[in-house]
Amino acid sequence: MYNSKKLYLVLLIGFLLSVSVSLFTINKFDNYSNYYGSKQHKIIKADPEKFYSKANAIKNKIDYDLEYREPFLPARTIAYFYKLIQEDLYDEFQKKDEISVNPYDIVKNKNGKLLYLFLQSILFYLSLVYFLKKLSSIFDAEIVLLAGICLAFEPTILFYHSTFWSESIFMSLLLIIFGFIINIKDNFFSYLLLGLLIGILYLQRSVSIYLFIIIGIYLSLITKKKIFSCTVFILGYLIIILLLGFSNYKRSDVFYVTSTQAKDGFWMYLIPNIISKKDKIDTHIAEKVLNEKLSKWKTENNINDDDLKLEKNRLIMYNYQQREAFKIILNNISVSTEVILKKTFHFLVFDPLGHTYYFHKYDYKTPLSVGYYRSEDHQRLIIPRIIYSLIIYTICLIGFISCLKLQDKKYIYLLIACILYFTIVQSWIGNNRYATPNLIFLSVFFSFGINKIIKLSKNYLK
Repeated sequence: MYNSKKLYLVLLIGFLLSVSVSLFTINKFDNYSNYYGSKQHKIIKADPEKFYSKANAIKNKIDYDLEYREPFLPARTIAYFYKLIQEDLYDEFQKKDEISVNPYDIVKNKNGKLLYLFLQSILFYLSLVYFLKKLSSIFDAEIVLLAGICLAFEPTILFYHSTFWSESIFMSLLLIIFGFIINIKDNFFSYLLLGLLIGILYLQRSVSIYLFIIIGIYLSLITKKKIFSCTVFILGYLIIILLLGFSNYKRSDVFYVTSTQAKDGFWMYLIPNIISKKDKIDTHIAEKVLNEKLSKWKTENNINDDDLKLEKNRLIMYNYQQREAFKIILNNISVSTEVILKKTFHFLVFDPLGHTYYFHKYDYKTPLSVGYYRSEDHQRLIIPRIIYSLIIYTICLIGFISCLKLQDKKYIYLLIACILYFTIVQSWIGNNRYATPNLIFLSVFFSFGINKIIKLSKNYLK
């Protein structure tokens, strides 16, 4: 049975382990590095620092540039948390007065970070309980138990609960959504709520902007009132999207719903590699080539740095970068394909500690910093990471083959479609952090695979 002491014990141990990791993280890393005189907070840097800065501006109503560049929700979640506990995020904070100038900020230590991470873990494990309860209605008890063990203890998932990255809450939302989809009730409220949840998921991570297409197709296949279910579902999703668009319009005088990070993503993370490969030059030189190309465009269009202080003008620039990036990709198909395949390999190799423990340990993009990816730790872990990933994927493949014997495969097809979606949409970046959501879907195949291996082992021993 689902409601077994064994399963709840597993989840309780997983939760306590998650809290322990968070406690270790705060005790060890809630401070500043002093690498060759640099001063960088060990936890709040890179994307978390961006969330933190915006959260501070929102909380304190600072006149700060709130351009929709990073996901909408993380900064606001942090802001309302600190508003609730009445704590400051920074000891000192100076808003940006120019686009090119970073804010002078000193993150406040011991200011409620542990409580935030604790609540993050609670949300995940409560979401996991809900997901497993729903899963038990379509799969056997041993499958549900093994899926619970995987999701509770898999280190790539587990360690994100002790960070300020957006992954932990994103995975919690995925568990709620994909639990909700199982045996979804055929009524207006259920389809509307599902659309709203997908919209909220998009606010947490911009990558899920097109996930509604996958879910919509799935609903059209499993429901009797296909037009009704899909229409109401899309209505719920559009409510969130339109509210986001109007929020951006109110601030910038431009209605847009795609984050600016997504608009210039190809230009920043893919095109330099394509140019580098095509012209046989270093990526840094390729970046300079792109900067010169962008400078030329600004000159031709009479756009200067002062003009770019306005968000609506930056949006024009981002749109140009997006169009040019597509042109370069299409004009260099073979090279682009080779680069994307290489990045996809990096994407698929899990790094359980790379964006958690080692992210905290090493400075981030300082001139004198070695950085994690240039460190001996990274080099030492490449082979173990590849082996670990191959084990995970092999077990999942065994599980997938086992799932083919199921009489009702519609949920299995949905999981596969979602894995393909997140892989296609994010693999070109080459960052294994973006593969983490796939572990939610792979957990089902992993549980079937482990179950199959256990049964084969028992038969062999007999």
